Amino acid sequence: MSNLRTEFKQGQEVWLDKDLSNYSKVKVLSQTPNKLITMVYVTDTISKISTQWEVMTNRLSEIKKPKCYNCKYAGQTFKLGNVSHQHCEHPKYKKEQFESGELSAWDTVNKFSDTCNDHSFREVAS
Repeated sequence: MSNLRTEFKQGQEVWLDKDLSNYSKVKVLSQTPNKLITMVYVTDTISKISTQWEVMTNRLSEIKKPKCYNCKYAGQTFKLGNVSHQHCEHPKYKKEQFESGELSAWDTVNKFSDTCNDHSFREVAS
């Protein structure tokens, strides 16, 4: 869960009660000036009816986007031109594949903001 006064943007998708078993993905409608209360809503996909309610802001969590920069397999960041890149260090890339010439270093280069099917979020120390 976020801290008590996290600022969220209107229309931003966030988790409500992410740490509980019945969490929900909701969208932010507005926040009080002191950011203690956030108005959220969810739209039913079948009936298209929106339901909105007020919640304490600390019950909301940002939805992380799976990108190379937050993947546990991301290597050191480096620049190619003006763009940041990282080598993917996923275990599927075996040392033998590089030694045999089947893979080259270029096969594992990704842009900093790319994502892939093998993404796994990096553990965050708390």
